[in-house]
Amino acid sequence: MDGLAADHEASEQLLQLFILACVTDVLILQTRQPAAWEQRLAWDACCDKHTRRGTFKRRLRMTKPSFDKLLGYAKEDLMVDLRQACRRGGPIIPELCLHMTLRWLAGGSHLDICDIAGTSQASFYRVIWKTIVALVICPELAIKFPTTFQEIDKAVSGFASISTETAIKNCIGVIDGYLLRTRVPSKKEAGNVRSFFSGHCQCHGANAQAIADHHSRFVCFAVASPGVADDRGAL
Repeated sequence: MDGLAADHEASEQLLQLFILACVTDVLILQTRQPAAWEQRLAWDACCDKHTRRGTFKRRLRMTKPSFDKLLGYAKEDLMVDLRQACRRGGPIIPELCLHMTLRWLAGGSHLDICDIAGTSQASFYRVIWKTIVALVICPELAIKFPTTFQEIDKAVSGFASISTETAIKNCIGVIDGYLLRTRVPSKKEAGNVRSFFSGHCQCHGANAQAIADHHSRFVCFAVASPGVADDRGAL
């Protein structure tokens, strides 16, 4: 009987310890990740301040009118549900999305941008890639090579206008190559793995060719050759 009583007492103690452990886990889960309330950047005030100071272009590499024009192209794709956003410190409005993206592309640290914009790191990367995708698929920003007579004539006139005494004639674009560095491709991905190694750059990659107009805007872009190809061969 004494043995049974001891076993019963031990079982009760184990049950109490189990219940205590469960309650502790619940309390930890409830307090481990509290809801974070971020104070969003007051965009209008920030924009007015830097426009008056003349520092808007230095921060985003473009003027305020150019920013507004670019925003108009992607604004619909950057809209958010205001009701849901208000629960987490306020919405990340399209203006703030584009501001964060341009500041990051201009070389800003994501840590500083998160502090200024009032967003978490997870929200930062989500916003950045959402904005980049919205800009890439924007038809107004599509890369288009001049093909019609009017487009070719306009491109020729553009290069002539920026050259000394219109010395550049009959030019519709300037072309250059770039080695896009990659990891070593597998045999399943490339028939000739060695062809992707560039002896000049001493790394694996693909030869990219791009054409720009007289405003330094891309009008053609192609990645069609492995790294071993020179620019002439890739072109």
